[in-house]
This record gives sequence, C-alpha cells and structure tokens, in this order.
Amino acid sequence: MSFGYQQRINLALICGLLLVMVLAAGSYLTINSFLDDASREREFHDAMLSLQETAAHLKAAESLQRKYLISGERDDLLEYERSRTAVLRAVDLGRQYGGADTQRMLASLKDLVLPRLRRMDYAIDLRQTIGLSAAREVVASELSREQRESIDRIFREIRATESLGLQSSRMETEAGARRTSRLSLVTGVLSVVLLSLAIYLSNRHHRKRQAAEAELANSLDELQDVGVALRSSESQLRQVVDAVPVLIMYVDAGQRVLFHNRAYVESLGLAYEQADGSPVDELVGAAAQQLERPHLERAFRGELVTWQRDATAAAGVRTYEMKYIPRASERDPGEIAGVYVVGTDVTEFRRMDRMKSEFVATVSHELRTPLTSIRGSLGLIAAGVAGKLPERAADLVRIAKSNCERLSRLIDDILDIEKMESGNLRLETGGASVLPLLQSAIAANEAYASQHRVRLELATHADVIAELDPHRFLQVMGNLLSNAAKFSPAGAVVSVSLMRDAEFARVEVRDRGPGIDAEFRTRVFQKFSQADGSDSRQKGGTGLGLSIARALVEQMGGRLDFRNEPDCGCTFYFLLPLSPRNRDAEIKRMQQPAPT
Repeated sequence: MSFGYQQRINLALICGLLLVMVLAAGSYLTINSFLDDASREREFHDAMLSLQETAAHLKAAESLQRKYLISGERDDLLEYERSRTAVLRAVDLGRQYGGADTQRMLASLKDLVLPRLRRMDYAIDLRQTIGLSAAREVVASELSREQRESIDRIFREIRATESLGLQSSRMETEAGARRTSRLSLVTGVLSVVLLSLAIYLSNRHHRKRQAAEAELANSLDELQDVGVALRSSESQLRQVVDAVPVLIMYVDAGQRVLFHNRAYVESLGLAYEQADGSPVDELVGAAAQQLERPHLERAFRGELVTWQRDATAAAGVRTYEMKYIPRASERDPGEIAGVYVVGTDVTEFRRMDRMKSEFVATVSHELRTPLTSIRGSLGLIAAGVAGKLPERAADLVRIAKSNCERLSRLIDDILDIEKMESGNLRLETGGASVLPLLQSAIAANEAYASQHRVRLELATHADVIAELDPHRFLQVMGNLLSNAAKFSPAGAVVSVSLMRDAEFARVEVRDRGPGIDAEFRTRVFQKFSQADGSDSRQKGGTGLGLSIARALVEQMGGRLDFRNEPDCGCTFYFLLPLSPRNRDAEIKRMQQPAPT
C-alpha cells in the first residue's frame, strides 16, 4: 500500500504528535517524581533544622536557667523566658514537617518538653521563694535527669526515622533518573518538530511585540501630556502657596527642607532658591537653631507642637505662631516621615490682646478703690451705724452689698488673670501638709454648700507634704468646691480625697451633678467659659474660676484636669509635686520601732 506525498507528511506529523505526547507524559511523571523527592529532601532538612533549633533553644534555656539560679539577676530571668518561648515556638514549628511517624514523635517530644519546662520553671520559683539550694536539688534530681534523657532519645529517634525516609526517597529518585535516561532517547527524534514549533512561536511573539511597542509609544505620548498637566498644576499651586501670608515649610525625616513658600524664606532674610534641599540647621542659623531644635525633635516624636517666635522682616519685628504637624509614613504608620511647619503672623493679635489686657487691668484697678468704699459704706449701713433701717431698705442694702462683693470677686479674678498673663503673679511655694489645708478649705466653703443644700465630706485621713503656696492652694480648692456644690443636686455629698500618685500628691473633688456635656469639655478651662452661656442661666459665676485654678496649679508645678464618672457626676483632680520633706518624714516613720 503506497501513500502519497501529502499523506506521508500527515502520517509523520501524526506519529510525531504521538511521540510528543508519550514524551510529555513520561517527562511529566518523571518531573513530578523529582519534585516529590526534592520536596521530601527539603522537608527532611527543614525537620532536622527545626529539631536542631529546638535542641539548641532547649539547651540555651537550661543554661540560662542555671545562670539565673546562680546570679538571681532579673536580666538573666528575662533572657531565660525569651529562650523558653523560643523552645515552644520551635517545637510547634517542627510539627509541620515529616511523615506520620515523625509527626507522632514530634507530638511526643512536645509532651516531654512541656513537663521539662515546667520543671525548670519550678526550680526558678524555688530560687525566688526559698533559695538557691532548693533550686539546685530540683535541677540535680533524678526526675530532671530522666526528662533530659527522654528528650535526647526522642531527638535520636526522629533523626533515625527521617534518615530512613530520606534514603528511600533517594532510591526512588535514582529509579526515576533511569526512566528519564530512556525517555531522553526520544528527544532527538522530536528536535526537528520542536525547532519548527519554536520558529513558529518566535514569529508569533515578534508580531505581538511589534503591537505592544506601538501601544507603548501611544502610552508614552499620553504620559508626556499628563506630565505637562502636572507641572502646570504644580506651578499654579506654588503660586497660590507663595501668595498666602503664612509661613509654610515641609521637612523630611533627614531634616532637610523639601518644600517651602516665599513668605518663609523671606522671614529668614534668604533668597527663594537657598532653601531647596538645605538642612534645617543651616537654613535657620545657629541662634534660631537652639530655639527650634527642641520643638522639631518633639514633632519627630509624633507630638503636635505649637510655639511662638519673633522674626525680623521689612515691616519690623513680627511674631509668628509656629505649628509643627508630624506626618506619618505610608508604609509604617508608627514612623514619622516628615513634619509640616506652618507659621501664622500674630503680631497684631498680640498687640490687640496686650491693649485689651492693659485696658482691663486699668479699669479693674480704677474700679477697685470706689468699689471698696461702696462695699464698706454698705456694710456700715447694714450694721446700723447710720441708724436702724426699715425692713425693705435693709433688704435692698443687703442685696446691694451682696452684689458689690460679687463684683469685687470678679475684679479680683480679672486682676489674677492679668497677673498670670503678664508673669507678675508671684507664689510663695514650699513644703506644706495637704490634709490640714483640705480641712480648712472644707470649713471655709461649708456655708456656701449649705446654701445649695449640699454637704462637703473629706474622704481621707492620710497626709502628705507637697510643694505649694497655701493661700493659692485654698483659692484652687475654693473654686473647685464651689463649682461642685453649685452643680450637685440638693441633698448630695461632695467628696474630697487625697492620695499619693507616684511623686505627686493627688487631690480629687467629686460631685454628683449631671457631668460635663461633650461639646463643652474642650472649653472647660477657657476664660469666661460657661456651660450655659445664655442670659437666663440658672447657675451663677464669671467663668474665670477654673481657668484661674488650672493656671495656679501649673505655676505650683502641677496639673489640673477632670473626668466624667460612669454613673453620674464629675471629678476634678490636680497633682502637686511631693516635697523632699515628705520623703524624710517617711524615712523617719519607717525607722521608728514597731509598737510592742
């Protein structure tokens, strides 16, 4: 039977395809065998590595345990605990390797390691509670020795099992290699076919590449258009930023200036181009560096920093309120990538604020003298010096005297605020017992609390000695107690407590009122701030008390704040630094002999 030319070609192609299929199937099976063998060998090495790591960590833990038992140092104990954790992690990691027998032995290994670690922990507990000798007995005991030997035996068994598995895998790999050598004889026959296929694929790839290059050229043209648009947008943005009368700068993590506007460099007396890429220290100069460096370091620690600095400009010396705003890294939110620096010209605000303060101080001083005379005269009239008054007239005089005293307190508060802002308020601080001052404050404010049918209660009897000004301390307590009484319901108790908080004396005043509304919490300590700002508010007051109290506590080296209680009410608390005398008193008290 004869075949034509085309038929012979078709038959050859069919035979070639069959040979390719056979070769592909054999190669597929052989490659899978190689991959399985390689995976098994890698798994063996991983298991052995994990086993060695477990053994190493266990030996390290035993060594660190003995080191701690001898030294008793906390650092040695911390090192032991880290090594102990590493042992458990290594045991758990090793359980994902090996066959069923290895997995079973690794489970047994963990069952032996856990009691061993507990035995080591028990020795450490004995070292901490009883002493070194008891711990040594546990370490040298027969049980500890048996645990170590059992663990070593499991290690040897796992190594032997894995070695046998690896040897079997290698034998299978050799058999697969022999099969592959036989199949490789067929590759010569198929080389021409594969070459033809490669030429075909190469031509097809060349055509696809030409199409991709044409598409890439179009994309580059579009990208250039986008770049032009971006540069135009950046230019417009820079023009806007340069026109803003605010100092703007961005500093990267290396503290080099990456962005700035014209107003910033002009405030430093520099040319516009001098700031690009310059280190901040070189840009601001040595004198300004000492002022800005601490604030910049705080900003790179993640703090929002606000401070004021003076700069000489063409219009004279200007004052700027500087804000340092940290920017978190996009890759690691816990890392600061840079700091935005924004400066606002507050020269006119400061001048107006100074004029306002001077006006208020002048008016307050001018009002105090006639007001004192009026209050004294009303007091004499109310006392009957000018003769007995009719009942209606006496009521009017008492009302006038009460409002006169209220106005006098308001003037005193305004003068205190003015002194604080101008830095003229002087405090006479020193070591003083806090408990007697709290008792005096409660006694002085009991009458006011009774008017609101509220009872003041001192909830502590322990005393501490703190650094404070007694007169100003009583003024702070008066503000807090009057506020608490004013906002507590009738029949409620305002409790005052004293405790020690680290190196501070902590005083708390808790009321049973409605608490502070969320929208008012940020304004509690602002001047003239009232929770109810309407003309018809039920609670009196000027809104200066808490502002003055916080300023006084801060000048005494402490801090005043508040918290809303979960059930009801609000607690205002402040901290004052303890006096060295407080520590001396504690030492003397500890040195006194115990009563027999």
